[in-house]
Amino acid sequence: MMNNDKEFSLDSIINKRKQLWYKHHDIQLDKEFVECACNEIVSNEKLRNELKKNPHKLIELAFTIVDKDKNTVPFFLNKVQKKLESIIIGGGGKGTKSPYFILKSRQQGATAYITALQTAFAITQMNFSGLTLADVSINATSIFNDKAKAMYDRLPECLKPTEKYNSKKEFFFSKLNSSWRVDAASKETARSRTLNFAHLSESAFYCVPFSFIESALFPALTKNAYVIIETTANGFNDMQTLWKKGTCVNIFLEWWDSDEYETDDISSLSKLDDDWIRERVDWLKDKGIADNKIAWYVEKYNSLVDKDKIMQEFPCTPEEAFLSSGQCAFNKDKLNYRLDKIRDTKPVKKGRFEFKRYFNPDSSITIKEIKWIDDPYGEISIYQEPNPERRYVLGGDTAGEGSDFFAGQMIDNLTLNQVATYRVEQALDLEYATQMYCLGLMYNTALISIEVNFNIASISYLESMDYKKIFVREQVDTMGTDYSNKYGFKTTKATKPLIISELRQIINDDVDIINDIATLQEMFTFEKKGDGMYGAIEGDGFHDDTVMALAIAYGTRHQQDIAAPKERKKKDLSHWMFETDDDDEDSEWGNY
Repeated sequence: MMNNDKEFSLDSIINKRKQLWYKHHDIQLDKEFVECACNEIVSNEKLRNELKKNPHKLIELAFTIVDKDKNTVPFFLNKVQKKLESIIIGGGGKGTKSPYFILKSRQQGATAYITALQTAFAITQMNFSGLTLADVSINATSIFNDKAKAMYDRLPECLKPTEKYNSKKEFFFSKLNSSWRVDAASKETARSRTLNFAHLSESAFYCVPFSFIESALFPALTKNAYVIIETTANGFNDMQTLWKKGTCVNIFLEWWDSDEYETDDISSLSKLDDDWIRERVDWLKDKGIADNKIAWYVEKYNSLVDKDKIMQEFPCTPEEAFLSSGQCAFNKDKLNYRLDKIRDTKPVKKGRFEFKRYFNPDSSITIKEIKWIDDPYGEISIYQEPNPERRYVLGGDTAGEGSDFFAGQMIDNLTLNQVATYRVEQALDLEYATQMYCLGLMYNTALISIEVNFNIASISYLESMDYKKIFVREQVDTMGTDYSNKYGFKTTKATKPLIISELRQIINDDVDIINDIATLQEMFTFEKKGDGMYGAIEGDGFHDDTVMALAIAYGTRHQQDIAAPKERKKKDLSHWMFETDDDDEDSEWGNY
């Protein structure tokens, strides 16, 4: 059958298999075709070499799989699996420079595809060593027996390498010196082994901290190894931290990309029983999701006893997949919709300020020759350029207890829009204060309000720089008879609930004023504690720096004008290269 074609390739064989299947839907006929095709590949040097270079093509060429109706069918990639193949294999499959992190809904075929891919590598590549880790031993065995062995056992004999052993958890092919095994995740995972391929399945459910897996597994990987982490979410655990860090190639699989998640009956769309599902349906329609898929989602939602599970089992965004068990301070649906809307939106510019700093004999500090430097990795993000007719407030949170970050949040005091952010890890107080100084000048001498609970150095430096607009708090003297003014915002049991309450009200009323993704993501993990106070959820990698800086900005804006005085001369703010000159009362940045 195959020799009638003068010239054919693996792709042409795959296309012929698909044509045959879609015409007859006969698994026995498919088996005969695959056997004929594989015999041709084994005897044809050109095809053999093509297969060695492209082992992933063996999946659609020869593999079968048991579908959800328990029928054995050819393993033709679905939409989700095609997406994974285009990313993982890409331009030829040369391994992964960074691990791939696949966050998925239930039953989308990701595990089946990765298992098939690893099986294809094991039976076509010399010196291959692969490993799949599951959360528990029974799931590891299931991946091997129900997926890998089932695919392998149904292959034509001509494709099966010489086996040294074929056990319940491992293949070893002696002539290829190729092996692949499965195991449950443990502290000793992969020690004393060298791996070309590592698949971490349902990693959010491992019984050991992911740091143990990293320290045991990653040193065992070859330079060009494939590393694929895939999981459904399981709350705010190590996997949420890993996803947020951005050290992996993050791949989110939307549930609506799965062909099976749809229904012919859309009557459920006219029977929406609560406000949440009505709002969710409207949002999905705005995203262009087909009615038959939305109706399936509504039916799934209606069938659940715990309705919140719909967001974890079938998430619409990565953020809602990682559900917090605590009481989020903000409306998570609104945060989610806003995140989805701005996910691909970038700041107007990113960067930092450069300047010359002079330490004077009287302990004052002079900052001159300030220049804005564009840098895609800069700590400052600009979302809206300053308007000369507006007034701004810059809230700051310094690294204190449980925090490794210094943060700044700039808001427009008229519209309340978040217009700029500043976030830097483990900064020096002087550097943080100087960047805040420059950012404040850039925005028409914004009111700067920095928390002073754990660190007064930043405010002290701003005073030394003679910054003209620093938040002032009233403080009763030790005798209780008089008031004195102190610079900086102090968070207390009295002031914190007030600024958090105001922030919650502002965000829940109009979340569209927030333009920074990191801020929105941090809001997801800002929750009410047992003592009634608010803060970041417990655990490594969770912070509340940006939330507190934003709360301080909104909570202190009463000390700033709403807009510039009408008689004020408009300034040219078309560029950010400027100097401060204390001797020039009429300079660009004077009279503040």
